[in-house]
Amino acid sequence: MSKRKEKVSDNIMKFGIFGDITFENKRIVKDLIFNLKTKFSNNIMILSLGNYAGADKLVKKYALEMGCTYKEHNPVHTSYTLYSAFPPDFYDKKWHPFRANLHVNSFTKECDMFIVLTSKLNPTDKFSKQVTTMTKKFTKLKKNFTLIQDSI
Repeated sequence: MSKRKEKVSDNIMKFGIFGDITFENKRIVKDLIFNLKTKFSNNIMILSLGNYAGADKLVKKYALEMGCTYKEHNPVHTSYTLYSAFPPDFYDKKWHPFRANLHVNSFTKECDMFIVLTSKLNPTDKFSKQVTTMTKKFTKLKKNFTLIQDSI
């Protein structure tokens, strides 16, 4: 019986959807999750980085609203939530540079495809620099990557 559960979980497509905190286009996120759900016939898992605002907040809202399986890879120095990907003892640690990217590394390894939502892509912006470094990781891991930029 446990083998059957593992087999079913292997058929799930894992989408890592994240973005900057200034992204506020609800329609793009809602349409994106709806299209993924219809295309993959409910065999999807939405993963995000668990940010409190912007794209991650909208992804969480619409993924749960549409009944998708949802997990978030929130940072070590934050509190454990109902949707956290790691066990409770992983969280509520003091911030340290060594632990700063643990959640991002596990996020990149777990996802099958990545979708980045951004309202602007400015080379001097901190988020843009993070997208650039994560893009290098995605290509190194040979994972699919899509950038959706808001036209506003």
